[in-house]
Amino acid sequence: MSANEWDTQSEALEAMNQSKNNDIPATVLVLEQWSDENTFYIWNEAAYTPVSGSAALNNSDFTYGSKWPNPKAMTDALHENGLKLVLWQIPVLKYTPYSYEQKDNDEAYMLQKGYAVSDGHNGAYRIPESGWFGNSLLLDFTNPEAVEWWMNKRAYLFDDIKIDGVKTDGGEMVWRKDTSFHNGGTDLSMMTQNADKKREQVQFLCMDDMVPQDHLLRLIDKAINWNFIYDLVEDKYSQSNGRSSMDPVTLIKIPFIQYLYGIKSMRQTCKEIQVNVAYRWFLGLDMMDKVPHFSTFGKNYTRRFKDTDLFERYFHVFLRNAINSSS
Repeated sequence: MSANEWDTQSEALEAMNQSKNNDIPATVLVLEQWSDENTFYIWNEAAYTPVSGSAALNNSDFTYGSKWPNPKAMTDALHENGLKLVLWQIPVLKYTPYSYEQKDNDEAYMLQKGYAVSDGHNGAYRIPESGWFGNSLLLDFTNPEAVEWWMNKRAYLFDDIKIDGVKTDGGEMVWRKDTSFHNGGTDLSMMTQNADKKREQVQFLCMDDMVPQDHLLRLIDKAINWNFIYDLVEDKYSQSNGRSSMDPVTLIKIPFIQYLYGIKSMRQTCKEIQVNVAYRWFLGLDMMDKVPHFSTFGKNYTRRFKDTDLFERYFHVFLRNAINSSS
């Protein structure tokens, strides 16, 4: 669970208590606004003596402020209540038009060691000013030494405070075509690698969010109450024997898809349903549900509904709904 406005320890713990008191299942708490706005690895309002760009701070080096008075105690409380703690992170060293000693030390060392993505002209690539975190440096994660330095800066979060992980954000920062990387990659090859990884990543998605509100199938589904179909076909199905049948509403909706979108055959229609989220949503199929085979569809029409007036009756209901909706 997460909320961008949780920017204090008390709010985070209150969210934990509320989820527990209201029996809301949760296993992870994500904090988005926990850090300062300069280093992004130091807790907001924490006081400390800045160190060199090559050095790393420990938890004991900080005097914590009112927003996050005791991150370790908070993490312990979350763990005791069955929650893991994940902190927001950004893979850039932020540019600021003002001086901030620890960030400035880190930037100078990063540039000295060549840990930033190269601009292809013996310099460091900087994110275009018009972009998010404009003019900031982007860490070259293909450089093992750079990654070790970057993670050492954040080691106290894992080793001392015992956080469980990070949520990465805003990594699509390589806009220019002449950038180069430690591993020999260029902008185009690195973008291709990212595309390949996206194809394999696991995401939690709601199908309803993936179908636009003004999608034609959504509008049709809203205008028609399909339940009347069950009453019309009740005598065509056995309640006590035989294998489970295809949902009759699905049988009727599939031709809608075929004729609305000009698909030439039922075979091709079923293939299109396999890969189209809106079609699956309309039919009530999730992403893993098996799409009806086109031959099963044909057998139902020729054997179950042959010599009936069911389709004429369907048409009358749909026509009546259309007239009522337009009046």
